[in-house]
Formats: sequence, structure tokens, C-alpha cells
Amino acid sequence: MCRLYDKYEGEEFFGYKVMAKIDGKYYSIAMGFEYEQPTHTFGKLTEQKAIVSAFMSNILNVWSLSYSEAMVGRTAALQKLGDAKLLASKVRRKSVRNSSKEVKIVIVKVKLRERLVEGTYLMSASTPSKPTLFNDRFYARVWAGSTLEILEEVH
Repeated sequence: MCRLYDKYEGEEFFGYKVMAKIDGKYYSIAMGFEYEQPTHTFGKLTEQKAIVSAFMSNILNVWSLSYSEAMVGRTAALQKLGDAKLLASKVRRKSVRNSSKEVKIVIVKVKLRERLVEGTYLMSASTPSKPTLFNDRFYARVWAGSTLEILEEVH
């Protein structure tokens, strides 16, 4: 769950994103869409098909605790590679939803541009109706923007 709060004054941000790789293509692990390469520009999403069970299934519902108006038309990237590695290791322990194909969880270095904002990402979202997704809570610094360029996979 991202909480965005400060406009970023720079023109671009380099960070890390955890993605699903299926048949050589990159997908959002929380939303399920394919990232256009090399550059993906975000509009308002109307459908969610999470690939990994670690994510809330109602991110687009405005009444959900996981909904963020500031994230509409944006995607977030983690500032630190170590945070991306931690998230990837936690996501790898969760089940993959509805896939007959091999799904590989990967970390990619990305460049974000346009409508940049700073915020935090909560890697554990526990509610009374939904058990804790991860064993511990972890906050990471993120930047979000409306254009994402995939630079390289990080190993």
C-alpha cells in the first residue's frame, strides 16, 4: 500500500520494482497488467488481476483501505535495492494466482518520469478481516510517476 505525500521536484527518479516475468514479458504483481516496453505510460486502471496472492484484491475500490487516489495513473518504485530484495523474497513465499505458465518474480531497475511524488510503501497490511500478509511490518521509501521505463533486471 503506497501513501504519497510530497511532490518530487526532479525530472526523473531511478529505483527498483518487483515484477512478475512470464514468457519474457514483465507484469505487475499486484495489478496483473503487462508493462509495455521499453516505456509504459499509466492511465486510470479499471481492472485488477493480481498475479501473487500477497496483495489486496480490492486496490481499485475507493472504499478500500488499500485505495490511494494519489496512485491513480501512477506506479511506484522503491528507492533502495535492499528494500526491493526484501519485498521480492516475501512475495516469492506467496502463491501465484491462476497461472498455467511459469511465473518468475524479478527485480528490475526502472526510471520514473512525469507527475513524480514521494511517499512510503507499507509491505504489511493487516486488517481484522484479512490476516497479515507478511510476518513483519516494513516501511520503505518510494517514488511514484506516470511513466515507467524498464532499464534492466537486477540479479
